[in-house]
Amino acid sequence: MLDAESEQLHHGGNFYALRSDALDARSPFDGAKIPPFTLQQFRVNVGGPVKKDKAFFFGDYQGVRQKIGTSARQTVPTALIHNSCLSGNGCDLSEYIASRGAGPGQIYNPRIVNPVTGPAPFVNNFIPAQYLSPQALALLKLIPLPNGSSITNNYTAGGNGVVNQNQFDVRVDEQISQRTHAFGRYSYYDNKISAGTIFGAAGGTGFSSPTNSFGGSADGKSQSAVAGADVALRPNLLTDFRLGYLRYHVATHKFDGTTDLATQVGIPGLNTGNTFTSGSPAFYIADASNNNGDGLSNFGSGLNVNACNCALLETEDQYQVVNNWTKIIGTHSVKFGADLRYGRNLRVPSDSNRAGEMTFSATDTENPTLATSGGLGLATFLLGDATNITRYVSTSTNAKESQKRVFSYVQDSWRVTPNLTLNLGVRWEIYFPESVNGPEQGGFADLTTGNIRVAGVGPFSTAMSLKKDFNLWAPRIGFAYQANPRTVIRGGYGRSFDIGVFGSIFGHVVTQNLLVLANQNLTSSGPNTAAFNLAVGPAPFVFPAIPSNGLIPIPNGDNVKIRDDPNRFPTIDAWNLTLQRQLNSSMSLTMAYVGNKGTHTFSGDGQTTNPNQPAACLPASESSTGQTICWNPNPVGTGETKNPILLQRYYAKYGWAQGLTYYHNAFNTHYNALQVTLDKHFSQGLQFSANYAWQRAFNDGGDQQETNRAIDYGRYDDLREQQLTFFGNYELPFGRNRMFFSGAPAWVDYLIGGYQLSTSLNLSSGLPFTPSYGECGTDIPANPCMPNKTAARLPLSLTSFSTATHSRTYFTPGLPFGANGSQSGVFVRPNIGQFGNVGRNNYFGPSFFADDLSLLKNIPIHESIVGQFRVDAFNAFNHISPGNPSGKCIDCTAAGSNGVITGMGLGSLPRQLQFAVTVKF
Repeated sequence: MLDAESEQLHHGGNFYALRSDALDARSPFDGAKIPPFTLQQFRVNVGGPVKKDKAFFFGDYQGVRQKIGTSARQTVPTALIHNSCLSGNGCDLSEYIASRGAGPGQIYNPRIVNPVTGPAPFVNNFIPAQYLSPQALALLKLIPLPNGSSITNNYTAGGNGVVNQNQFDVRVDEQISQRTHAFGRYSYYDNKISAGTIFGAAGGTGFSSPTNSFGGSADGKSQSAVAGADVALRPNLLTDFRLGYLRYHVATHKFDGTTDLATQVGIPGLNTGNTFTSGSPAFYIADASNNNGDGLSNFGSGLNVNACNCALLETEDQYQVVNNWTKIIGTHSVKFGADLRYGRNLRVPSDSNRAGEMTFSATDTENPTLATSGGLGLATFLLGDATNITRYVSTSTNAKESQKRVFSYVQDSWRVTPNLTLNLGVRWEIYFPESVNGPEQGGFADLTTGNIRVAGVGPFSTAMSLKKDFNLWAPRIGFAYQANPRTVIRGGYGRSFDIGVFGSIFGHVVTQNLLVLANQNLTSSGPNTAAFNLAVGPAPFVFPAIPSNGLIPIPNGDNVKIRDDPNRFPTIDAWNLTLQRQLNSSMSLTMAYVGNKGTHTFSGDGQTTNPNQPAACLPASESSTGQTICWNPNPVGTGETKNPILLQRYYAKYGWAQGLTYYHNAFNTHYNALQVTLDKHFSQGLQFSANYAWQRAFNDGGDQQETNRAIDYGRYDDLREQQLTFFGNYELPFGRNRMFFSGAPAWVDYLIGGYQLSTSLNLSSGLPFTPSYGECGTDIPANPCMPNKTAARLPLSLTSFSTATHSRTYFTPGLPFGANGSQSGVFVRPNIGQFGNVGRNNYFGPSFFADDLSLLKNIPIHESIVGQFRVDAFNAFNHISPGNPSGKCIDCTAAGSNGVITGMGLGSLPRQLQFAVTVKF
């Protein structure tokens, strides 16, 4: 396209792609029906001169319209339970005796408790009508009947997730003079997501996508603008500067919007009359080991139900000024510069659903005096006994944080000899303590004193008088040595600091503590007790008065958010050594050792721990009795207890029985890998890159790491330790100026010429997992749940697919353990109060394979216009890579998901076809 004023061509293109379930293969795990799916992508871009040889513009727009169907399998009460409970005559739970056995399947009545023999059993697991909760029965009416025959994983349903995205960019460049170039850019991105839930009005897991259980709606917008210039002051002195601004805003809503579900079914004190507390609470039905799904899968709404932090309102923005200088001095290229940033954040969260997240544990309906204690989470729910509730409550929805950050650096690229180049540098990073936007708009929880410093009150500034850390130095060194014309050796070391995510160094903490926000946590006092009954509802949280000294003792029941003072910053030390060899004119081989060490990092995949998690044994210095105290469900003497609260580290010191949210950057990661790459540069129509990685990664994981790092140290959850990838592109040798039919007429060339075939192959080993066992709830007060190992290994063998159960078996659980120290299969039951030594993530799931193929044809339309038609086959061979077993219990023989794979592996999907058309001019 020719612009008359500039007399130069404009360039651009149009793109449209379509995927549809009509062209997709089926996942055998999903049953006979292929979930509905439609994806449309469209893009337009154009660029060209504004003023000849001086000013240029570029703009693009891209849209996505996606409707994706997925299915999920959950556990619902059986038809017998459902129908008997709603009959008005009582609940028949006898099927659990038949499926689990007389001991493990028995439920007990917490209303009738003998101090010696414990609670009375419900005869034949029948709960008389007078004990049933009307509120629980009202919720049960909303839960669908099973459509499968098992007592677990007996309900399968599908639904849709909808994604609408719009984004555009505009950029203008101008060559102001021969030495000065300036530019400006604005970018906008809007992302709307909505998805239904598996239980309809009762919520539950969502249908956002096969890899995302989000259920609800979300609307996110990102905007950024930047302007800058680079100036050549002299041939050997250059500078550039940038001014930038970015803004992110998101709002989320529950699947049922502002419907007050708790109020409708008669639960008081949850939907309290404002937008943030409206909608459904979260309901967790748990066994004695706190594993959810004990008779009924999680339902309602919450992060651990349908990945919905709802309702949420957040606006984050940042101002940035950057200036860099480059000075050439002989064989040195010296660079230095500074990066100044000012960030702000407003976040009104519902990490813990403000309408409440209630757990109904089997501990309420067990008999703790028996070796086999029984109990059932579903029975506890039907009685209306909530054993725990957590929820956010707040006094302000306008508390904001801000933080100043200053980064500076200097580096030198030194050409020591024609064959050797050294890179030396250091970076200095300064993060000022964050401030809030006024007195009483934040609080710093100090774990060392048990107090909260209230911002702007007493001696405390709006930055809560936190210490500054000026010692964040990041050195870097690298070299490149050309041993001969075909061989290059490279190596390097560098340190970097992570600016953190979701509260680790900024935001999400001080404005989510007293006096702004409290994470209320009410827990039952032990077996056969409840935090509250659904008919009564939870006690309201009472915010404390502010003393003149600005210090508020952290109250019992408030799950506060904690950081260190001064803050610790996640640090990565990375190094590598690489040998690259050119094999011929178009092919090279690279071998590399790559390693890194993380210090002051997160524990596991999450950024927080609970330092008040019950320990198996608590030393005398931390116990309320002044002597070492250990867990025992049948305690003997003062050195043992069955009350997990007495095993919490901060119960004796501060009287806290709640969990705590500690943004504790104090853990370690290790990664080492051998990486081999074979590259073929484009020649004779062929280009490819083959990569092999043999890698290991270990990290600390879990809350018990706060007291004993050895308990839960193990392999990283999401790393496949061997991985082969292959990327290739081949221009088919047909048509004009090709090997075959090089002299074909134009119309024949249109038919047979211009084709390219591409592939992207991934063959990887399985992801790790940790075996558990069924008696953990008796042996230890809190996770991790691991048996002891023996010299033998658990036999792993992947069976063929079962069309009846839509599953594959990976291992067969052994018989239930007997007494502590007994053996089942290749595992031994740990002693009371001891964690097993099998190790975290020491077993591996099935391997992964996928190959994406693409076929495209270039079609010349006019001198400056080219069309392209493309077909993509994702997972072209429709190899369904299975995931890890849904349940990892090695001695749970009852019907269930232990050892059974019920879904695809991470990154796997059935074959999908996509058709795309592009026009370039």
